[in-house]
Amino acid sequence: MSPTRDWYPSRHCIASGLRSVACIVLTVLSLAAKPLPPPLQTSPIFTQEGNRIDAWLGYSVATIGDQDGDGHSDVLTTVPGFSDLFSGQPCALLYSPTQGFQIWGGAHCAALVADAGDVNGDGHRDLIAAIRMEDRRVEIYFGPLDVGQNDFQPDWVVRTSSATFDMFGESVAGAGDVNGDGFDDVIVGVPGAYGSGTNGQALIILGSALGPSTTPATVLEGTWPEGRFGQTVAGAGDVNGDGYDDVLVGAPWYFNPQDYGAAYLYMGGPSGISNVPAWSTSVTMNSAWTGQAVASAGDVNGDGFADVIVGDNSWRMPTSRGGEGHAAVFLGSANGLATSPSWSVYGGSRNAGFGRAAASAGDVNCDGYSDVIVGSWASFDPNRLTNDRVLVFLGSATGLKTSPAWTVSMPQVDDTLGFGYAVSSAGDVNGDGSDDVVVGCPWCANDQAKEGRVFVYTSTRGCGT
Repeated sequence: MSPTRDWYPSRHCIASGLRSVACIVLTVLSLAAKPLPPPLQTSPIFTQEGNRIDAWLGYSVATIGDQDGDGHSDVLTTVPGFSDLFSGQPCALLYSPTQGFQIWGGAHCAALVADAGDVNGDGHRDLIAAIRMEDRRVEIYFGPLDVGQNDFQPDWVVRTSSATFDMFGESVAGAGDVNGDGFDDVIVGVPGAYGSGTNGQALIILGSALGPSTTPATVLEGTWPEGRFGQTVAGAGDVNGDGYDDVLVGAPWYFNPQDYGAAYLYMGGPSGISNVPAWSTSVTMNSAWTGQAVASAGDVNGDGFADVIVGDNSWRMPTSRGGEGHAAVFLGSANGLATSPSWSVYGGSRNAGFGRAAASAGDVNCDGYSDVIVGSWASFDPNRLTNDRVLVFLGSATGLKTSPAWTVSMPQVDDTLGFGYAVSSAGDVNGDGSDDVVVGCPWCANDQAKEGRVFVYTSTRGCGT
């Protein structure tokens, strides 16, 4: 902690003018006794409602860098419930700290959006979007996005090459630079629908100066029929420090019908992503759904290696706490990911749904360690015993703290609320040097049923204060 920010001399020392060791001790004790504020505000700096029945605003949220050049990070959220209105309707909203929420006409009523990185090397961050209508497809829009404009033309689009039940684009993410060519790449999940008998796939698509290829460079294959391999995908960062980014794939129905679930890591290299997993994790428990959430955790212990977080939102331990959920962080090293988690936290109550969503929060308290954000979506609890919650856990030299430093809870209005269904770092939206977070609540209702709502929370103190 910074002496200029946190040094509070004892009033006795000031009054007496003493400069003794005793005064220093009194000052340190005074500092130790002063509780630190939570790293984030408990009230959002900005919130937006869907303002239409079944809009589902907040179904997906993402930070996409500074698109409008105002020096602050921007946030994008989807409004997939507008898909029945067809062309001419806004299906995404972009939040700029200097302009508020602006209609962005692209992404054709996308269900999911994610930061694609810089896929064409022009210095601007790009957007990847998944459209889950009858014509399932994935689109990429090159940055900077035209805020407030109805730009409906993607710069890159790939449609499913088979029947719609392959669930093409059920998940999308930036993959980082998996082959070290200086262009960021993307990953697309194709898990296959229930009853299709498919094992599922994840497609690695490489960037270039002309933009991404329309043909995947690598096709990762699941190993279990209807295991939903590719239900979730994410860039993992560089977990072993070899200079190439790696990727994560979740298969939450692995070992169907028991639904244990699994998550896999695939390593990058000069030739791109290996098609053999370098690491996997699973649990022997019915309906654990391991891999329901997979994400990079950033570097939570500051050792220079990227770490990952895996969510199991239906984990039940013991059986009487079915559906409490669980999330675990695995540390990176020169040898790759650890086989055992360094951090493991449970939902704490039946049907808490902890771990349904999990992501890196960036560094919310300016200590140089990455933090994580986890959604605890309890809305499916028929007894309504638990409120939906979002929690942030802080990194440190010894890894993540097991107690949350910040928790925001929303009382349930009905059993389809969804606060914390989507969570993400928001980047630094207010320019104070520390990272902020964004939370989606796609079935929140105020004046309109299931209109949805999105919340942006900023830090309580910046890096220079």
